[in-house]
Amino acid sequence: MANGEKRTGGDKPTAGDTPVSSPRRLLQRWLKWTFPAPAGKPVSRRRRLLRRWLKRGCLGLVVGVVAYWLWCDYSSSRDLRAELAAIKAAGEPIEFKDLAPQPIPDAENAAELYKKAAQLPLLAYDPWGQDKLPPRLRRLGSMLPYLMQHTQFRQEHQQELKEILAMSNDALALCRQARGRTKSDWKLDYNAPALDVVLSRSLSQYRQLCRLLCLVALAAHEKGQEEAAVEYLRDALALGRAVGTPPDITSHLTQVGMQGLASNTVEEIAPALGVEAEQAGARRQQARALIRQLLDQQPLRDGLKWAFIGERSCSYDMLMRIARGQPHSQRPGRNEPQLGWATRIISRPLFKRGAARSIRHSNGFVRAAGENSLPAARKHMPPAKPARSRLDFSGRRPWSISYKRIAKAA
Repeated sequence: MANGEKRTGGDKPTAGDTPVSSPRRLLQRWLKWTFPAPAGKPVSRRRRLLRRWLKRGCLGLVVGVVAYWLWCDYSSSRDLRAELAAIKAAGEPIEFKDLAPQPIPDAENAAELYKKAAQLPLLAYDPWGQDKLPPRLRRLGSMLPYLMQHTQFRQEHQQELKEILAMSNDALALCRQARGRTKSDWKLDYNAPALDVVLSRSLSQYRQLCRLLCLVALAAHEKGQEEAAVEYLRDALALGRAVGTPPDITSHLTQVGMQGLASNTVEEIAPALGVEAEQAGARRQQARALIRQLLDQQPLRDGLKWAFIGERSCSYDMLMRIARGQPHSQRPGRNEPQLGWATRIISRPLFKRGAARSIRHSNGFVRAAGENSLPAARKHMPPAKPARSRLDFSGRRPWSISYKRIAKAA
């Protein structure tokens, strides 16, 4: 466009014109607004030099920020590749989908029978009132823990105890049948977001089922049916081991709680078993089988190790889904915001470094869970440091529980 001519509304900008929104034009406008030249006077040499150095400084700042981002992305990628290579060398899975067990036929799967047993309406009791049970069933479900824990309470509510036993025959038969199956596959969708798989599995009905088995064992013991009481306790232990097969910390802690319930019930009925009598040969064999189940701690050790492996895979899956712009949760009612492409690019080194640190932190617990003694396990556990913020505390809370679990397992 020639000097002195004005562009009309119909004229189109040529290739040599600078767009109004270009970074160069915006920088020029900002410099003119910040350092205005006096009216009617030429720009001094000092002011021209200042503008030139400001332009160079802004350009250098942009180049420095880009170079720093490239270095952070390279170093975080290097650290993450090193951690993933170490896990691969150890023969352990890192992707959440790799945790899926081998398919088991329904005829050999104990989990299918436990699912049917857990459909007993009495076991659907929810203390928060979300079970929609009739008032009578809600009352019986709320009484189940107290009937199991207090002898006097059982004696005062014999009628309710009889009702519970009468409606539980089918569930008890399914648990007895499931004890003969050594494999369990709960058929979880390991291709879904890991957070959904871990949080969508409800275990309250199986805890109620374990309480029911212990209560029936106590009722049989009080009637003098010691053989039946021992068998119900063995059913409770088998239920706990089947529930703890999925590789997540919630399933493992539920297994530990079920074994604790069965162990407490054994302590209550053991003094009156009467296995010393000569005519108690069959009862002695049952007691020995129960003792072998109680002393076999290998399922608990393996469950603890795989729980930490599952938590490691869950954290990695969630971070990588956020970094790729995918929803880390698809549960109904949860509208998880997704990051834009610019935010993903800028924060990519942060997610990679966070994933590497999370893997490095959880590797210590995985190695510690594989040891056979507490002194050897402590060598692998990361040092406990005080949380610097609430976010840091919420991230460390699951691992702080793990110290006690490792100590008990070792």
